[in-house]
Amino acid sequence: IELKSTEKQTDIYTLKNNLKDLIQEEISIISYIYWNGYDTEIIRITNLDEDIDMTFWIDIPYINERNIAKIATANQELDKIHAIIINNPDNSIYIRRCFSELNKAIRFPIDTWFHCFRAIESLRHFCGNKYHINEINYPNISKRNNHIELCEWEKLWELTWAKKEDMATWKKEYAFNARHWNHKEITGEQRIKIFKNTWDIVDSFLEYLKNEK
Repeated sequence: IELKSTEKQTDIYTLKNNLKDLIQEEISIISYIYWNGYDTEIIRITNLDEDIDMTFWIDIPYINERNIAKIATANQELDKIHAIIINNPDNSIYIRRCFSELNKAIRFPIDTWFHCFRAIESLRHFCGNKYHINEINYPNISKRNNHIELCEWEKLWELTWAKKEDMATWKKEYAFNARHWNHKEITGEQRIKIFKNTWDIVDSFLEYLKNEK
């Protein structure tokens, strides 16, 4: 890809993400024609005029730095997560879907907000099913789904550090826009923020389940 710009490019990570989204749109058309699941990955950006030569891998540098201790003991971390899944057979699908959405949040920059929110929503559904949040066990709530959903969110807030205000902002400003094809531009700095918040919530949730009697 050759990019010609009248402005100096200083935020290389945002540039890389924007290029990936742009090219993936074209690749998706080719995928439609050939009926093949092609993907795009930007592995290097060079600009000799500005002495820029950066190589990218499949990782997110911030997450790697944040999770350095877990990465060093990856086998043990996998065992802990597998134990949680085994101990929650009726609701393990929600945990698995959470990780699947986090994977997509990393791979598809334009939909980072959407997939991070979907990951947290999976945990909300987990709470609803595991703790039987419905009109029978919660007789004071309306049978309307939005009231039941609110109780599920409140249970998630109870079990994690997640804040009601954070969830409301993600849902209203970003996730719903993406769901309805009104994507907002996302910078590398914004991705770091949403990744941090999301990983903190998931970590806290898994820690609770690990210690739950």
